[in-house]
Amino acid sequence: MKTVCHWLTLGFALLVGVSLDGGDALLGQEVQPRQTAKVDAKVLDTYVGQYELAPKQLLTLRREGPYLMAQVTGQPWFVVYAENDTRFFWKVVPAQFTIQKSKDGTVEGLLFEQGKVKLQAKRVSAELPTEVELPEPKEVVQSPRLITLTKTFWGANREALKQFWQEMQDKSPLVEPVQGDAHSSWVTFLWRGNDKTRRVSMTGGLPAVDGEKWLTRLADTDVWYRTEKVPNDARFTYYFIINRPEKLSPTNYLAALVEMRLHCPTHCDPLNPNTVLLQGMIPASLLELSEAPAQPWVKPLEGVPKGTLKEHKVKSKSLKGERAVTVYTPASYDPKGEKHGLLVLFDGGLYQDDEMIPGPTILDNLIARKKIQPLVVVFVKHELATRNEDLMCSDPFADFVVKELVPWVRAEFRVSEEPARTIVGGLSLGGLMASYCGLRHSDVFGNVLSQSGSYWFYPGGLEQKELGLPVAEPGWLTREYLSAPRRDVRFYVEKGRFEQGGSFTNGVAETHRFRDVLKAKGYSVQYSEFTGGHEYVCWRGSFADGLIALAGVRAVR
Repeated sequence: MKTVCHWLTLGFALLVGVSLDGGDALLGQEVQPRQTAKVDAKVLDTYVGQYELAPKQLLTLRREGPYLMAQVTGQPWFVVYAENDTRFFWKVVPAQFTIQKSKDGTVEGLLFEQGKVKLQAKRVSAELPTEVELPEPKEVVQSPRLITLTKTFWGANREALKQFWQEMQDKSPLVEPVQGDAHSSWVTFLWRGNDKTRRVSMTGGLPAVDGEKWLTRLADTDVWYRTEKVPNDARFTYYFIINRPEKLSPTNYLAALVEMRLHCPTHCDPLNPNTVLLQGMIPASLLELSEAPAQPWVKPLEGVPKGTLKEHKVKSKSLKGERAVTVYTPASYDPKGEKHGLLVLFDGGLYQDDEMIPGPTILDNLIARKKIQPLVVVFVKHELATRNEDLMCSDPFADFVVKELVPWVRAEFRVSEEPARTIVGGLSLGGLMASYCGLRHSDVFGNVLSQSGSYWFYPGGLEQKELGLPVAEPGWLTREYLSAPRRDVRFYVEKGRFEQGGSFTNGVAETHRFRDVLKAKGYSVQYSEFTGGHEYVCWRGSFADGLIALAGVRAVR
């Protein structure tokens, strides 16, 4: 009689089935709870060994602490529970076996039962099978061009390497189609090593499963490479670090990270001519694949008049000092004319930087092309030392914005007092703070523009000195929205698909959770995702999308 055992693992649900030729499968049937008994470990040891269920199919038993473990050939190990000293069962399926002994107490075999199936299994060994040491996975070259190079190189044609590097000049990374997948490309990042190159790592692009992204050396050539399957609408930056330590100290991670940065500087891709500045400080290489969304509003358009920018200092009792702001008024602004909508933007310095987000240019273009209603915009500045304190759901900072900054703007400029025409926005922690203002002060702000908001936030989250478990549950603001009555606020919320990293949270998942809570509560939410990371090369394009969603000619209520 031929017997087939099916063991399936789906997430954390374990289903086990045994069937005969006729297909008497019991997969997924509900199992009634059974009483369990304790069996002495010395008794369990006498059951250890291999039992033949069928030709080339064994049931193997071993003891792990107080538990008896069972494994069918080709399947994982699972715990079996004792009903008595000789009868054991699986909790996840209606299957069990009974140990069979001779008159002198020697274990001879077992009887396996599942439904109508009964199998007599002889004990063929009292020993466990020899443990198999799994081989390290071999590096698989995915890039067709590198495969060709490897074949040519092994043909002792050293000129092939020289020609390869010449071909790659100003054309890196290497982008090649994926057979059978029109929406993705093989992207191969390249670094030309030398006799001092021992390791090459990179930062950027797809999130790494284990947090590290290492390049591999191609045979004994000077080619170091890493190939990733990337969606064709991706846009992101990346850079390399040469000979960095393989691991950083887990007990003093941040100090080790600073030490690494001191001695292992970052490098742009010398074969990629497209370079940008990260945070205005660190050069990085830019990759934009063929279907990356167009960013038509980030450069000055011909014939578009420029708005006016003026610097101001606003005194604050809430913050016990004063704050610098820049106020943008559109080219058509008339101090005696109609009232304009108002936009308050946190991280205002970043939204005014042409290397990061050229906010004034984007506003000029959108207003001139009648994509949005004319807006007066307040770019709120933050000192480096106080930025996090300002933007982590701070009541004093919110009081400054609502009770001091907005009244000052309304007194000095022709802006609407209607919440429906008033927007608060920001990126990262600024997106979080904008959302907090929408919850606490919907009587002032009827619209929230959040670019990659830090919805993982919880009080004390940035005060931890080292990486480790969070000191509280992430998603504090999401829970605040869940428990509060719905406000009359509209949202534009966006996130990058590559923003999954973090010490203990998934930024994309937390944003999804925030979005879902808003929708469940009845808020108007326009949600968008871009294929990129937590960076300005993406935000500079989607900033216009957020403005059109909330201040567009058709969007204004």
